[in-house]
Amino acid sequence: MYPDENIQMLGVVFCGGKSTRMGSDKGLLTVNEKTWSQSAFDKLASCAVPVCVSINNSQKEDYLMFFEDEQLILDSFPFEGPLCGLLSVHNAFPFQDLLILACDMVDMQPGLIQKLISQLRKHEGEHDFFVFENEGTLEPLFGIYTREGLQKIADLYNLGQLEKWSMKYVLEISNTHISYLTASETEQMKNYNSLG
Repeated sequence: MYPDENIQMLGVVFCGGKSTRMGSDKGLLTVNEKTWSQSAFDKLASCAVPVCVSINNSQKEDYLMFFEDEQLILDSFPFEGPLCGLLSVHNAFPFQDLLILACDMVDMQPGLIQKLISQLRKHEGEHDFFVFENEGTLEPLFGIYTREGLQKIADLYNLGQLEKWSMKYVLEISNTHISYLTASETEQMKNYNSLG
């Protein structure tokens, strides 16, 4: 899909959740005549990175209506949750840093994505992962996960030493760089989990 060695960063739209509270697949909901997944895809692509979409196996048929087969990365680990998607993409593209964005963060703007990328550039090689703190907690579903950091997590998993299959746990046990948001930027971090 992408040349292994020549591209340093890959954007990843996270769509693999069950959307239980929403009642339907969030990535297929629409805003401004685009699905949420397409909108997130375009925002990442505007930052000059190739982009793929992380989904679970049951979603593939529906997502082929909007994306090419090669753009879809299926979950390949035997557990559920965002970490499954993250490690599945890393498994497919072990040479890339992953810039991830959840499809339900529909208020996200490219400027904030660029701010995150600039933190990586400023602290290249110093940290495993780069995320924002949002209202006192780390936001794992919008961040940069370096290939080196992901390989450490994959190694722990393969050795049976990963105690929790949780994105926040992964951030806690890693050398994570934390950035802070302005008040207006905080508004962009909202996850839309229900239509209410």
